[in-house]
Amino acid sequence: MAKRSRKPKPQATPDALARDFLGLCREEVRCAKEEEKVGLKQNNEYARNKALQASGMAVEYVYKALLLANGTGLQNIGRTGHSIRLLHGKLRGDDKTELEAAIVEIGWPTVDRWLRYMDGTLRQGDRRYLMFDQDGRRNGIAFPTDGPASVDGICCIVAKAFDLADAHVAFLATKEKQRASRAELDKKHPRQKRGPLIGTINLPAGKVEEGEPLGGMVIDRTTGEVRILSPEETVRKERGEKDA
Repeated sequence: MAKRSRKPKPQATPDALARDFLGLCREEVRCAKEEEKVGLKQNNEYARNKALQASGMAVEYVYKALLLANGTGLQNIGRTGHSIRLLHGKLRGDDKTELEAAIVEIGWPTVDRWLRYMDGTLRQGDRRYLMFDQDGRRNGIAFPTDGPASVDGICCIVAKAFDLADAHVAFLATKEKQRASRAELDKKHPRQKRGPLIGTINLPAGKVEEGEPLGGMVIDRTTGEVRILSPEETVRKERGEKDA
């Protein structure tokens, strides 16, 4: 049997990556608001900590989405890519101006204070452990209910950055178009039972020619990875042939 050659993994376009980050951001915001609600209702500090942790993740995702969407990209950030100060420093032009205006308008005295709070309290590595370090010492913890440091305050900044990124890549319009396409398909084939839409796939440019049918998909049960089959692979599987 011939040894299968290792092909380089295809790369998604920056716009596709930006839309994915915006989707992740929305989920983190949803998680943050639900956990905050539970924490306040049950006087649950663990839920409130989770709410702030999710808020911090939403901020990171939306910054990365904005950098990808406006063409700046995420090159050369390496392991420091979790630093909001570093991500913010890469912003340029109107996006940076408008976001900084929103930061001050929501109540932060300076943009620097916002960045210090993000990296020192929300995105700080010990946040997930209620701010206990590895030696068991607590570095101070608070759960602001109101104001710019609260979950609602943070989400206001996230919403502004989200809108700026969405203006570049039309994430919300894309999602709406997908829903409309699904509804149209159901009208054409009303008797065909359809399961829920569980996800979409962003194919990198040049992966397939326009109008070319995709051969289907196969899932690796051990890893959960889903791979698109080429038409040639599909024919071989239909014939019962093994891959070379």
